[in-house]
Amino acid sequence: PITQAELERDGIRLNRETLLRQGRSIGSGFDAYWGRYFSALAKAESADIWGAVFDGKLAAYCVGFRIESVSHLLLLRSSEQHLSKYVNNALIFGYLKHALSPAGVSAVSFGLAPMQGEMPLLLQFKESMGFVRKPVRQAIVLRDPLDRIVRSSAGPMIRNLALRWLGNEHAEKAAGMIDWVRAQPRLIFTKENAK
Repeated sequence: PITQAELERDGIRLNRETLLRQGRSIGSGFDAYWGRYFSALAKAESADIWGAVFDGKLAAYCVGFRIESVSHLLLLRSSEQHLSKYVNNALIFGYLKHALSPAGVSAVSFGLAPMQGEMPLLLQFKESMGFVRKPVRQAIVLRDPLDRIVRSSAGPMIRNLALRWLGNEHAEKAAGMIDWVRAQPRLIFTKENAK
């Protein structure tokens, strides 16, 4: 585990390096957003924050949330400079050893399928660490009229316009969401099935 102070000192830098390495964009409110995220993590009782330190400096960190008997790893961020030292691998190994100990959880999930489509290098890394893809029951539920619009002939046009005009990670996620909704059966949201 790492301290809140270590996370706040080096976490934003590691987030920036990871996203840039993955070809993702850095928005104007990036530092403020992650500052709020780290503050919220400090208050979350089910959060596990682990780090790998190299030469006295945080080289990678991960965030997992325990929900019942499963730990869900949501974030893994690392320094470009230390990738060749396999800090991500060491960190995940240490986290798994702790999380799956007799007093820990029964399983660890390393994220759902990315909304913006396949990310082959990320999938390869997860599989190299022993994770196996398993189907989960997940769906995107939109309220009308948005659901009808996305499923209509306007859906692909909206998708393509978002990708062409915005051309950023948010547009890719929106396009992935539209594709996902169009591929799944129509789900009706009512007060009864929301209970």
